[in-house]
Amino acid sequence: LISFVAIFTALSFIVFGGISSLDNIFLGAKDIPVTKLMIVGTIWCFCIMNLVYVFIFFIAKLTELNMKSCQDVNANLVQKYPLIWWCNFVLIVILAFSCWAYYIKCEGFSFGAFLVLKQHPTAYFLAGSLIMILVSIYGAVKLYKLSKVDLK
Repeated sequence: LISFVAIFTALSFIVFGGISSLDNIFLGAKDIPVTKLMIVGTIWCFCIMNLVYVFIFFIAKLTELNMKSCQDVNANLVQKYPLIWWCNFVLIVILAFSCWAYYIKCEGFSFGAFLVLKQHPTAYFLAGSLIMILVSIYGAVKLYKLSKVDLK
């Protein structure tokens, strides 16, 4: 009983400590652009979510509980733990779009690229966004195909 109380106490420290530290990051961010905050917040969410998952994974190993979605011995990691893979995929897509938005907003381009961007900003934004959407859809399709279980 004491070990279970200790486990859940440690889990609550991880979760609430992560939320508290993220709150401290956002408190000092009065003059930081929103895109930078999105990048930092997404990276922090990615780390905390995976830390909680790894902690729960090791707790399941210690208590000999099964948290796999697929009981097939030949299943890959995506088939065994699809929830964490989909959550990571969503966070990576959010991070990629945030980085893309920050890149567009940033004016540290070379002079020639800045002139092209200045002449055709809508086309440049649409082309970049279309590429990002296509890469995201391609990644989602690949992850979905990886997570399907073959019942042969």
